[in-house]
Amino acid sequence: MHRLMIIILLAVFMTGCASNNQYYAEENSWKVSPLFVSGPYTMIGKEGRVGFIYNDTEVNRFYPGKQQKYIWHFWGSDPQESQALQGKELKITAVSKATGQRLELMKTKVQRTGTYYAQSEIWDNEPIVRVPSLMSLPTPGLWRLDAFIGEQLFGSVVVRVHERA
Repeated sequence: MHRLMIIILLAVFMTGCASNNQYYAEENSWKVSPLFVSGPYTMIGKEGRVGFIYNDTEVNRFYPGKQQKYIWHFWGSDPQESQALQGKELKITAVSKATGQRLELMKTKVQRTGTYYAQSEIWDNEPIVRVPSLMSLPTPGLWRLDAFIGEQLFGSVVVRVHERA
């Protein structure tokens, strides 16, 4: 009986680790995140989960040392999850693929939750959390931006920092 209990607990533990590793592997992908459209904005990230306004044009591309304003968007799986994000700590970190350098880009509280309006039109009635940020990355190459809400990884966005022409 004791052995059976140990085997069951070990199986449950290993199953939990496997699913966490799968999520971790997905979040650690070094492929530049896709662009998607949300209302009138083009964004980069994971549609329906995490992203920020970005359209890979010369104006808002990442260049070494160039600080720019980006507005992060976080979607909960339902309106209650989105509301529950309010008041929690948000931390955005960055990791360079080339060097492994880690930076903390920002740390703040999630304070603004709402539904977007575009010319008095509600976009799909999606509750969304928006957080403005100023971000700058120091060197060219791929960088993974990890968004932690509370102590949990909420999602990641991989961006390319372009060389100056």
